Amino acid sequence: MGLATAVIIGLSWPWLGQKVGAPDAGEYGGAASTACVIGIFIISGLTLKTDDIRMAISKQGRAGTIYGIIAILGITPILGFLTIRLPLAQPEFAYGLTVFCAVPTTLASGVSMVTQAGGNGALALLLTVVTNLTAVVTTPFWLSAMFKSKSQGTNGATIDPVSLLQKLIVTVLVPLVFGKLLRDLVPGCKGFVTRQKVKLGVCNNIMLTLIVWLTISDAAEDLLSTPFADIAVVIACGIAVHVIYLSLNWPMGKFALKLPLPEFKAVTIMASQKTLPLSVTIISYLTALGSTGFMTLPCIVGHMSQLFIDAGLQSMWLAQAAKREAATRDSSVHGDNSPAGAAAVADGTISSSSSSSGGGDGSVHGEAVLDQEEAELGVAGVV
Repeated sequence: MGLATAVIIGLSWPWLGQKVGAPDAGEYGGAASTACVIGIFIISGLTLKTDDIRMAISKQGRAGTIYGIIAILGITPILGFLTIRLPLAQPEFAYGLTVFCAVPTTLASGVSMVTQAGGNGALALLLTVVTNLTAVVTTPFWLSAMFKSKSQGTNGATIDPVSLLQKLIVTVLVPLVFGKLLRDLVPGCKGFVTRQKVKLGVCNNIMLTLIVWLTISDAAEDLLSTPFADIAVVIACGIAVHVIYLSLNWPMGKFALKLPLPEFKAVTIMASQKTLPLSVTIISYLTALGSTGFMTLPCIVGHMSQLFIDAGLQSMWLAQAAKREAATRDSSVHGDNSPAGAAAVADGTISSSSSSSGGGDGSVHGEAVLDQEEAELGVAGVV
């Protein structure tokens, strides 16, 4: 809702966003946007809970861990070599979609969805931490290779990976590590974050929404002059990206790797999502390629589509779990010895075991990585 509001306001009254975004921060772009980016990642570091990450790598979740990292950092970005070649109405649409493909998984929404769906929250958190830290280094070189592969079609547009890497270290990695160090080293900080996590989440939401608002405001004239049919194609492409990722990661986890259900849920969601904050951060450094508003639009669409689609998956998994539990209770009460009843009991037993082991099958219900209040935060839907 916040992102949609930012787009509407930015298109309706662009002069306000343009005025706020006017102060310049040199090579880092607008001062207001840069401040918001740094704030987002400081808060992300403050709220980053890594105490139980060992649970994801010390037991039987290693296959999911290895595949998840490889998929997020090494497989899903390959789609960017295709998206940059899409003949969209504005080349910046293709550029933005390519950036979205190159970034790592989401910072909070994926972990929340996995936890609420009964998946392995420890594994989801591990994938978030490892890939977002590593992507600061890998993403600039992925993007450089993608743009070089289509240099003629992009009017010679290229990306300097070293320059982009330096900017990401300053505005993403350093604030993230700073926030994490504050959490772990400053007495009382962890308790403060726990008490104020809802407010911190709201602040994160506001800052991300401000970045989108400033970007859309700056490109309002160009966006409003673009035919709706062209925008509709961009929307379809943003949805298609997530569907393609799910089509890859679902069968890999379920059939190829035969992951236990909690790990399967974690890998499917985390390896199929892409983070919006890092996308808009990178785009803010690509002003030489054209309109940042055009580039941001497909990222917003991709982010919103993955939230809606994965919310549907979460509901489906919860409904299936409820059916298994009902079948198990019914079999226990009536003493059903039929094959169907035995299968239901077995299925229910497996599910129950998955929920209680916390390691062998990767579930986090027994040793929750995220407490229930954190899992229900509205902020998770944004970052």
